[in-house]
Amino acid sequence: MEIIDRIETKKVLSVAAIDEGTVIDHIPAGKSILLLRLLKLKNKGHQITLGLNLPSSRLKAKDLIKIKDWEITSLEAAKIAIIAPVATINIIHDYKVFHKYAVTLPSTIEHTVSCPNPCCITSYEHTPCYFYVKPHKKEILLTCKYCEQSFYQSDIKNYSF
Repeated sequence: MEIIDRIETKKVLSVAAIDEGTVIDHIPAGKSILLLRLLKLKNKGHQITLGLNLPSSRLKAKDLIKIKDWEITSLEAAKIAIIAPVATINIIHDYKVFHKYAVTLPSTIEHTVSCPNPCCITSYEHTPCYFYVKPHKKEILLTCKYCEQSFYQSDIKNYSF
């Protein structure tokens, strides 16, 4: 009986710990690659550990990104919130969580998503995209500053990297 109890309570890390850096947790499954591209981490030389489709009690499955020796900025956290609004950020120092917070939706976002309206000025002129952001039920509603069309985040297919 004692052996069974130990097996049931044993907790195993699916992804190795880092000594310094940032952990982006609770990313909806399948969104971590998009976040890596959005944050432009590929060529910055940091060690990156990616966990895909990990078990989660909050989400059925989640992704996780660990970036060694890198600390996220508030602007980068706002960009993450557009794609993964339930994500949490953990700043790690000496293998311990130094600071943990949930991402928050910004009221506006620019240079992150492209307007899906083919008639929008941003589709045919070199004009940076700018959206007003607000939560709407369980979605995120983005309204283009220029064409004033509104779109759900899940309908956006093109991200500006």
